[in-house]
Amino acid sequence: MANLVFTSAGDHHNVAQWSTSERDYEIFVCYYGSARFENIFPVDYICDEFKGSKFQNLKAVYDLDRTFLSKFSSVFVVDDDIEMSASAINELFAIREGFDLDIVQPSQLGSGKVSFPSLMKFDGCFGRFTNYCEVCVPLFKTEVLISFLEEYDGSLAGWGVDWWYSHRSFRLNTHKIAVIDSISCRNPFESDKGLTIREIDRYQDAASRRADWEKKRVQLGMSTAEGYCENVVVLGELANPAESVQSDEGGKSSRVSVIIEWENVIRADSKNMPVLFSSLRREVEKLGESIELNILFDPGVVDGNQLRQLLTRNELDQCELIDLHVHECSGKHYYELKNEGVLKSTGEIIVFIDSDVDPEEGWLLNLVSYLDQNIDVGMVGGFTYIKPYGIVSKAFAAGWFFPLKPASADMVNSPANFIWSNNCAYRRNIFLAHPYRVSSFNETRGACGRQLVEMQKNGVRTANVSSAVATHPAPNGVRHFITRALAEGRDRVVDFFLANPRASRLSCLKRILLITRGKMQRTVVYSLLERDRLNSTLAEAPILVAVMGCYYSLFVLGALCMLISPALVKDRWRI
Repeated sequence: MANLVFTSAGDHHNVAQWSTSERDYEIFVCYYGSARFENIFPVDYICDEFKGSKFQNLKAVYDLDRTFLSKFSSVFVVDDDIEMSASAINELFAIREGFDLDIVQPSQLGSGKVSFPSLMKFDGCFGRFTNYCEVCVPLFKTEVLISFLEEYDGSLAGWGVDWWYSHRSFRLNTHKIAVIDSISCRNPFESDKGLTIREIDRYQDAASRRADWEKKRVQLGMSTAEGYCENVVVLGELANPAESVQSDEGGKSSRVSVIIEWENVIRADSKNMPVLFSSLRREVEKLGESIELNILFDPGVVDGNQLRQLLTRNELDQCELIDLHVHECSGKHYYELKNEGVLKSTGEIIVFIDSDVDPEEGWLLNLVSYLDQNIDVGMVGGFTYIKPYGIVSKAFAAGWFFPLKPASADMVNSPANFIWSNNCAYRRNIFLAHPYRVSSFNETRGACGRQLVEMQKNGVRTANVSSAVATHPAPNGVRHFITRALAEGRDRVVDFFLANPRASRLSCLKRILLITRGKMQRTVVYSLLERDRLNSTLAEAPILVAVMGCYYSLFVLGALCMLISPALVKDRWRI
């Protein structure tokens, strides 16, 4: 059977991109614009009789001829301005058919409008099951669409239509809705089209559309308790049958997957490596159940044979409770290695520990237990601190971004105040919905903080627990000290502009200087008043302040370089 692309097009459409000779589908356009029809050819069907919104027009077409849609296997009900190639649409149709899904949508690129971060492209992932597909790009199995159109009364112009059809399908067929990460589209901003207002807002204002939806929601009996209060839930990964999920063979099944990026350790003291391994074996034994351990590295940076020899020497591959897998990930950096680790993991709970971090006793058990005991929590972060054993370590313990070691193991903060990607645990589906997102600035740190904001904005419950503690080393050596400071300054600028894209460089510089002042004030206060927790003396206080003064001077320099010439420094200072 044939497939159909349906859209309502005005005078700022992108139909030409879909209607090339590559397409293996038919196109139906309801035209509401003022120009001549010729500017959207070649299409197969065109109608200027209906002037409503997209789904209202589709409903009118269906009511006019109840047999028309039945000629097609699938129908892509797409906004007229979506940027997507004909070949990508062909592939999306094929995936819907191949997996017998009710509704699918392409993932969305962050360079365009994004309503739900959960639906943004997750690099390396084929697709993910969800409870929802957005109204701008849903591709339906035709029987599912017709069933919805039989119920849809045309009262909604846009807002809530997607929750209506998603709710119906999800309730009838669990795991039949998906976002396809391997196929992406871009939803352009109005400014890209020379507009100042959305086309749908010309038809009906947003407040009225929302009010209509709330009224209809009550009529349909869709309560917030059912999870359809515009909260996208990712339910699991849609695997590509042509690809193997695991690169290494392993017969064990574990509900907990621990992920270690093998990158940070390159710049750390090599003596920490056996300490991490022995601590990990201890923690797994204390947990009392087998775990899947995935270690990921870039073979262009790390010698894989040396890594495997190190694992063998430390008998990590001999531990009965550890199902060990080592993965080569060419060209992948810190956060990308972590994202890739999640895709290669099978556990329901994902735990991150970094290669240069040493977990203290009870770390793993306390992270996992908190998730087990609080089923509504999606992410729990532990406390990472700098262990003060030398002047530089004491200085960074006093003035860096990590807190001092918690005075009590009973402290819980929910929602979480922070997240360190070197010491945290997630429900796998929560991470699949909210992966670490590195921007086009190619920054090396900061994505975990943005992830926390994204999760909390989208209703994910989070927590910090002081019972899950790990130590992190201070920068090792002069070169690492300098690089780390410059990179942190650069990354703070990236964070600022991602959160405030319209802000000025001057306002960013003021923010950087405020951060610097705050960190130096903390260094002075801790050096004087927290000497016991820093294991330092009063005589050492000026030295600690001087060390961090040098660090934050370089921090400001890195920020200034990014503000002056971002193209020059965005790919430098990898840490």
